[in-house]
Amino acid sequence: MLVGSRQRIATLTQGLDLSINEISLKKVGSSKCLGVEIDEFLTWDSHVTSVSKKVSSGIGVMKKTKPFVPVSNLTTVYQSIVEPYFDYCSTVWDRSL
Repeated sequence: MLVGSRQRIATLTQGLDLSINEISLKKVGSSKCLGVEIDEFLTWDSHVTSVSKKVSSGIGVMKKTKPFVPVSNLTTVYQSIVEPYFDYCSTVWDRSL
């Protein structure tokens, strides 16, 4: 993955072939490292999209089970399924935490 501004990457990638020991490297736009999605422009877009999908899935589970379980259990489900996505690597998002 090349990291830089959109303009710089656009000029660098034209005709750029990287290889190690004559093995061609595949260019990727983003990569996951320790659960944090890092993209080539160092924006949070791909990470936020990934976390949003996971949180949405957890909230969907809670919505489906809401009629059948007490609120205290829903709180536990939220704290175990949804909340960790917000807490994980929170110091990366905001160093004051």
